[in-house]
Amino acid sequence: MIITNYSVGGVRIEEIKDQIMKEVNGLKGCEVYGEDWIISTINNNIELKRDIPRMYGIGDMTSILDERVMRSSGELLKHWEENIKTFIPTNNYIKALESLKRNKFLMITGGPQTGKTVIAQNLCLTIIQEDSEYVVLSLKIDNFMKHYNSNDQKRVYFFNDIFGEQSIYNLKVENLSEGFFENLQAAIQNGCYVICTCRDYVFNQVEDNGRIQKSTRSFTEIMDKRYTININMDDYTLKEKKRILYRHIKNGDLPKEIKTKIKPFLSQIAAKEEFRPELARRLSNHFYSKSLTFDFNSVNDFFENPIDFLQSVFRELEESEKAAMILILLKNGRLPFTIINKHLDERILKIYDVKPVNITRALKNLKGSLISQDFVAGQTIWTPYHPSMKEALVDYFEQREEMMEIFISLADFETLVHKTSILNSKGKIFVSEDSDLWELLSKRLFSSLVEERWRGGTIFEDSYLFRREKLVEFFLKETSEEFLLWFERTFGDSQKVWRELTTESVYEQLHSVDTFEFGYRLINSDLLEPQTKELISKRILKIAQEKFDISFLNDEAVIGLLSDHDLEYLINYYYHYGAELAESELINLEDNFNSYSSNIEQELEEYLEHWTESVEFLRSYLLKNNKLTDQLSNNFMRLWDEMESWKEQIIEQHEMEIQEVQDEEVNRGIEALQLIYDLLSKSSVLEKENNFELVDETISEIIKIYDLTYIEVVQVLIELVNSRFTSFKETSLYNYLMDKHITLEDIFSDVDE
Repeated sequence: MIITNYSVGGVRIEEIKDQIMKEVNGLKGCEVYGEDWIISTINNNIELKRDIPRMYGIGDMTSILDERVMRSSGELLKHWEENIKTFIPTNNYIKALESLKRNKFLMITGGPQTGKTVIAQNLCLTIIQEDSEYVVLSLKIDNFMKHYNSNDQKRVYFFNDIFGEQSIYNLKVENLSEGFFENLQAAIQNGCYVICTCRDYVFNQVEDNGRIQKSTRSFTEIMDKRYTININMDDYTLKEKKRILYRHIKNGDLPKEIKTKIKPFLSQIAAKEEFRPELARRLSNHFYSKSLTFDFNSVNDFFENPIDFLQSVFRELEESEKAAMILILLKNGRLPFTIINKHLDERILKIYDVKPVNITRALKNLKGSLISQDFVAGQTIWTPYHPSMKEALVDYFEQREEMMEIFISLADFETLVHKTSILNSKGKIFVSEDSDLWELLSKRLFSSLVEERWRGGTIFEDSYLFRREKLVEFFLKETSEEFLLWFERTFGDSQKVWRELTTESVYEQLHSVDTFEFGYRLINSDLLEPQTKELISKRILKIAQEKFDISFLNDEAVIGLLSDHDLEYLINYYYHYGAELAESELINLEDNFNSYSSNIEQELEEYLEHWTESVEFLRSYLLKNNKLTDQLSNNFMRLWDEMESWKEQIIEQHEMEIQEVQDEEVNRGIEALQLIYDLLSKSSVLEKENNFELVDETISEIIKIYDLTYIEVVQVLIELVNSRFTSFKETSLYNYLMDKHITLEDIFSDVDE
């Protein structure tokens, strides 16, 4: 039997068969199956379609996408073509596919450059290849409602970086409402699929934000770890990394002699801790790697210093290409496909003598290397090939004074407060002492703040509050005394600004709050009006009387903001009510504790650390000042005992829960093994009747009930055969299982094949 993806007609098939029969002695027959037969067989068999990515890699499916799929999602798939061709179906992908099939929703998290987007894109392709009536829509949160129809049943909604590429604070709160999540839930119930990606640290920001959590009540799956696959480079096996690297090299545009030269040490490169799928792509692209000598040391350096190499590539670009790349980055990675005059900012034209036609030509030159086309919400846009490129090129702006105005003018609020500094801090973009640049930076920061104040929304109540906290942190940690004095002289309403930044905070506590530290800094610089200091002092008094927080005794900034009279008042207040406040705070801590760690004892220590330190400090302070009565001492001892008793209860409860989970897993495992054991016990009957359907039915039942993967079940079957049913090895049923157990490493393992 010969199977080939070459197109062979009837006459050619007969010629091949005749030649084979002549050449092979003793052959009784020969069959030849070509491209048409392969495509027809796959397209007419749903189960086979589902198995293809598992066995061959979706990269080989590009030639068998049927016409209906191309009509419905062809434009989008065209922009994903390179990722489809180079994709390797790893264990992470298989787990993701099985989870998506069960739940119709999947959140893929992970660090930068770990392959989240590629896995998600190929999941989309798998769905529409299995059922060509499905249509893939690549969307952002802000345009979802324009494309959502409650009657749609055959949609795959794909949200890449759903909560933002770098932070949640750039979300448009009017779009990220409870209604958005309700519609996602409704879409899934109608039969649609929803696939999301999110960087792990952005996902953590979402988990820590109570207001976003509140808005997701109608769709709790989005934050549920059971519907989340986390992609970590440590999860990739060495064989998977090798295959990812080989596949990129094979499909890249490096000359054949270069591929041959690097082949001997590709395994060493794949084993490196710094290995990332995106870096494998760059290595395979001559545009990136043309400066390499392609010996081991140069390729090794390429993986260890990716930012340096990316910057060197950028420096060598033509002027129009630099202008095009910067324009995309500063347009938040979403530049319209057709470039006209209004897209060219005057500040870019000051540096680069370019016109729309130059930018258009440059974009085409950079396509497939630094930038790519994407099809989002029905529109073709230019976007950085990978989000990490924007992060990597930050240093380029810092090194060029002429670029600073462009950067400050077009960068968003989050980028400015996180990546710029008046102090020349390490890793920050230094804004030197230039009144024009300082004024531009100040206006950009405060204009963004004012816009957010008036925009409002339902996620953050008013996300202006959170931007204000970021701005306070920036003024406190990234500005000099000269800048603050300059700001006071330049802006007539500076006192109003100081009051706005120091008299309120989203944090109802005294310790570790930037607003108090910044207020104290302004007092020391003689820049804060007495009226503002009085407002801050009142806020400190209010918090200290409502919460157990002794920062007024040990925090220099908080103490410095209080008058002597207010400080004496709080000391006296805590003498009478300190133990009572501490007890109330302990009850609150007990009520709100949720364990997220396997090391429960360490987690409790960290959770209670501030409370225990505060209680001990207050007790020591009262003792030192001869204010610790026997009754107060007994109260503090009682509180300590209560805290220790509660900790013991939590630890005991945690251990019981762990044991229950372990017992449940053991029971599930025993039940699954029993089903497999029973199946093998019937092997003689199955063999005699040649009835293999029961095998597939049992495997499907085990997968569904016990949440195991297909490969895991077959592996257990084979291990049982090897240990308990050795005679079973001689049966056709065993061969049937072994055929299903074909491993990914068995196929396409060499770069030259």
